[in-house]
Amino acid sequence: MPFVGATGQRLNDELLDVGLKRSELFVLNAIACQPGASKSLSDMKHAADACRPAFEAQLAKLRLGVHAFAMGKWALYAVLGKTKGLKNGRGFIRPWPRGGSAIVSWHPTFAFFRNPYELGAFRADLERFKRLIEGKTTPPPKKIRWRVSPDQVEKLYRYALKTGEPLALDIETGSPDPLRPWWGKDPTMAVLKRVGLGTPMVGVSHQWGKDPLVEKILKRVIEDEAVTKILMNGKWFDQRVLARYGIHAR
Repeated sequence: MPFVGATGQRLNDELLDVGLKRSELFVLNAIACQPGASKSLSDMKHAADACRPAFEAQLAKLRLGVHAFAMGKWALYAVLGKTKGLKNGRGFIRPWPRGGSAIVSWHPTFAFFRNPYELGAFRADLERFKRLIEGKTTPPPKKIRWRVSPDQVEKLYRYALKTGEPLALDIETGSPDPLRPWWGKDPTMAVLKRVGLGTPMVGVSHQWGKDPLVEKILKRVIEDEAVTKILMNGKWFDQRVLARYGIHAR
C-alpha cells in the first residue's frame, strides 16, 4: 500500500490543507517491490521496469483525461519515461499519454523530512495541481523577467492575483557592476533554483532607482497581502535601502 506510514499521514494533511481528499484520488506506487539494498540508479530503474506492467494495469482502470501528480524521480519515470529533470522541471504542467496533464514534484519524504527548503515548493505544486483538476490554471511562464517595463510588472501582478502563483522578486540596491549588465540575474536564479522555485515561478529582478514607475508597481505588489511573494534580499544594505522606501523585507 502506498504512503501508509509517517510520510503518508503528513501527505494526507497536506492534501487537506489545499482542499483535496485522499479518498477522492487514486494513489499508486511506481515501484511496488523492494529494490536492491544499494538502491543504485540501475537497481531502481530495473525495479521500475519490472513493476511497469502492474503500474500500467492499474492506470488502465481509470478513465482517459485524468490528471497526474507524480511525486519523485521514479514517479516521473513511470509517468513520463524520464529519470532526469526533476529539479529544474518540477511544477510545470505538461501533457501525458492518458490524455490529461501531469505535474511532477518532489517525493513527499524528501520535502517533509529531508529538505525543509523544498516544502514550500511541494505545497505550491499541490495547489497548482488542485487548480489544474478544477480547470482554473494555465502553464506558468518559464522565465524570470529582467529589465522589466511597468506594463510587464503590471501584467505579472495581475497574473499572480488571478492564478495564485507565487511571485519572486529580487530588488538590487547596490551600484550596478558595468562588467555585469545583467545585474542580479545569476544570484537570483541560483537561489530560486536551490530552493526548488526557480523554473515554475514568475519572477522579477530589478535595479532599484532605474525606473520609478516600475518601483511604484513593485511597492504595490509587496504591500498587497493577496499576492504570495518571495523576496530575494538577504543583504543588509538591500534591506536598509528598501526600508527607506517603506519596504521591509525579511
